[in-house]
Amino acid sequence: PHTELLKKPVAEAMIRMQYAWDDGPESWLRVFEETLVRAATIWMAHRDNPDEGDNLAMDESGDGFVYVPAILRAFREDWKGPGEIDAFVLKCLERTKQVAI
Repeated sequence: PHTELLKKPVAEAMIRMQYAWDDGPESWLRVFEETLVRAATIWMAHRDNPDEGDNLAMDESGDGFVYVPAILRAFREDWKGPGEIDAFVLKCLERTKQVAI
């Protein structure tokens, strides 16, 4: 399961910011949703300036949203449109597994 991606340091930061309430699957889903929103916002706002987007993604990571840079890369490289959302979410999950915490 992908809930193991909500590692203890991530869970602690997310609980502190009230995006999660424990390290369980429902909390992981909430954190994943918020991560997607943050990465998508950066992607859309900084499509013409990817370096600025990368800097903002790293800021998000430093704030506890450690998967934002990986998901931002997924938006840049894997997004094919809303008709392919299931495949895109799977790509995002694959990318989160590659993040060293």
